[in-house]
Amino acid sequence: MNLNEYLIENERHIGDVALLFSVGTALDKISGDTFPMLVGGKIDVDEPMNLMDMDISDESKEWYNSLAFGEKEIVDEVMDELGYQKVFDPYEGISKEELELYNSVPPCSSMTPVGDK
Repeated sequence: MNLNEYLIENERHIGDVALLFSVGTALDKISGDTFPMLVGGKIDVDEPMNLMDMDISDESKEWYNSLAFGEKEIVDEVMDELGYQKVFDPYEGISKEELELYNSVPPCSSMTPVGDK
């Protein structure tokens, strides 16, 4: 089955599938199914693996940590929508004090350089 057939059969739109290039995976954002991306841009929809089936193994953690900037947010959003308890802590290794300090700093609200008035 190709991607087009998958989309039709599962009543999906092309926007319902995210391509996670850093890990060579296509992600169905509705079901949480992941599919390997093949050479030439094809997607192997015949052997899906669901995000909900990920275990707390080094392989799964390595896959998650290999996601590029922006891709982790997509995966996290899908996992949240599916009600999945996050197994991977993106702040692992950061102390509670450092995290509290990070969260206490307000976002930059202007483009004025520091020191200019």
